[in-house]
Amino acid sequence: MPQPPVRASPARRRAWRNSTHLFTSREALFILNRSTENSIVEWYTTHLKAMDEPSLLSLTDSPERYRFLWLRSFHNPVAVRVWGSCDGYFITVKQTNARDGYERGRLITDQTRPLTNSEWDHFVNLLDRSCYWQLPPGD
Repeated sequence: MPQPPVRASPARRRAWRNSTHLFTSREALFILNRSTENSIVEWYTTHLKAMDEPSLLSLTDSPERYRFLWLRSFHNPVAVRVWGSCDGYFITVKQTNARDGYERGRLITDQTRPLTNSEWDHFVNLLDRSCYWQLPPGD
């Protein structure tokens, strides 16, 4: 079981522990609610593998990590991963050439850059302001 974010407030840490159900499929970890069907997990897995995205559990040097997977109906799928580690803070953006959000596609964008402390703090602040940690788990 992954640990709650290191810099998390007590409310964020409680939400992390209490509201998630971990579901693993084909080396990919997803935080989903219990009603999510296997076909959706396979759909996500297909795109994350096409993007060569690691399992969030495999990022053991990153105590705080987030991923946004955007499977658009009429445009290329996009994954954005933001994480902090002992080496600093980073953001990775990946995109495939799949057009309908269902086919696997080929990786066409793979960019990673460091984040400044200010950018990381802004990101964490946006999460807190959006009440992200109070959202119910879901897909």
